[in-house]
Amino acid sequence: MNEYNPKPPKSSNTYHSKNGMIKHRKYKANIDNFYGSSNRQEKYGKSKSFYDVEDLLKKNIDLKKKINKLIRERNKLITEARSSEENRIRYEKKCHDLIKITSDVKKYNNINKIEYLQLYLIMQ
Repeated sequence: MNEYNPKPPKSSNTYHSKNGMIKHRKYKANIDNFYGSSNRQEKYGKSKSFYDVEDLLKKNIDLKKKINKLIRERNKLITEARSSEENRIRYEKKCHDLIKITSDVKKYNNINKIEYLQLYLIMQ
């Protein structure tokens, strides 16, 4: 839990201990301040719940980890989609080449069709 303790910057006066001052203060945040709506307070009454800054920081770190994990998964999906698109284009090109070869074979009947296809496959 020590790693989540909020510490003021070193240039701050509260960092250096002075007579009668607390070195690190424990801050509390009211949940109503986050929503800031007076209508909500009128409807439901003032909230009694307070969050420690440490708890908020811990939740924030957990959310950042989840966001980073989702970003990594999104990037993996994007790369998979791009690679599958490249594979599709390559196979389409091969298909068009084979169609072209078969049409060429029909034009030139003096070459054996099987030999022509074998030559084509060897050249690739």
